[in-house]
Amino acid sequence: MLTIPLQVTLIALLRVLFTTPNAVCSAPVGGRPVPADFVGDRVFVRWAAPGNQSLRLYTDTGGGLLSLFPKAVQRLSLPLDTLTWTNGADHGDYMMAHVPSALNEALVPPVPSALSIGFNMKSEDSTTVLLAVESESPPDDEFGYEWDGRLGAGWFADRVWTIDYPNRRFYFDGTKTVAPTDPACWVPLGFKTDSTGHRTNSFPRITARIDGENIQFLVDTGARIELTDNAWRIVGSNEPRHRATSFITRERFEQWHKKHSEWIIVPNAEKTVGAAMIRVPTIEVGGRRLGPVWFTERPDGNFRDFMSQYMDKPIEGALGGSAWRYVTLVLDYPGAKAALLTSP
Repeated sequence: MLTIPLQVTLIALLRVLFTTPNAVCSAPVGGRPVPADFVGDRVFVRWAAPGNQSLRLYTDTGGGLLSLFPKAVQRLSLPLDTLTWTNGADHGDYMMAHVPSALNEALVPPVPSALSIGFNMKSEDSTTVLLAVESESPPDDEFGYEWDGRLGAGWFADRVWTIDYPNRRFYFDGTKTVAPTDPACWVPLGFKTDSTGHRTNSFPRITARIDGENIQFLVDTGARIELTDNAWRIVGSNEPRHRATSFITRERFEQWHKKHSEWIIVPNAEKTVGAAMIRVPTIEVGGRRLGPVWFTERPDGNFRDFMSQYMDKPIEGALGGSAWRYVTLVLDYPGAKAALLTSP
């Protein structure tokens, strides 16, 4: 027979086990499957363009462009236009490709007619949608792996998505907010709005608790890095050199390093600019612990000045696949919320 103190201990333990996010926040994934490749915790959507070899498009919730690279535009024989975008004092000319509706419908889900980040330009021809044409070739990636364009915030906007990182599955769940089966599973997302409450863009902000402090981040599935040889060996050579990362301001990076000498630092980790990386043992998002998470340093102004102007609150960095790789991430843009689920 159990003694009273032991009974109390067991009851308390059971309560903890069945009320933690890991136990409650697990559910079968649903929705329409989106053909995708997961490469180094980055997500590339496969676009089965009729009559053409399948295209690969890089998904980037933290980037604005819905775009194709010139080589892909040539392969698809798309007509071009130069359009001028103005937003207050800002303006610029952009080369745009007209994508026929039939071709657009082959992408799951199709590109919306309005482009993101202030691009509110619509084709006069209702049978096409517009995609920006990149001025350069796609960046280098893993040997033999090329991509043809980007799907930024404008593609994710006003839709519901499930990204199952552990099982490498991607789903489109429609355009209606998901009813919360358990409110404890959901984390609020912040979006910048105008005086009428209308969203001015679709960059999601999320709060993470790190080292006892709440820090604001951009949700950025496109955060990526190419590792140097030395960094690749330290961070993990079992995965590609080109992989997902998360970003943090240089000042915060140095604060972490000064306070936690035991946290692993990799100097000159990024091949292109020599940025350092730091391994944070654990972060907490909505009560869910994730980790370890690798962060790459960025100049303070990248986030505190430039990116914060597009957010509803100032941010200190971006959370990318190096954080989300542990969970099934549900992004409910209409409901302004996210869920971190345990993958089945």
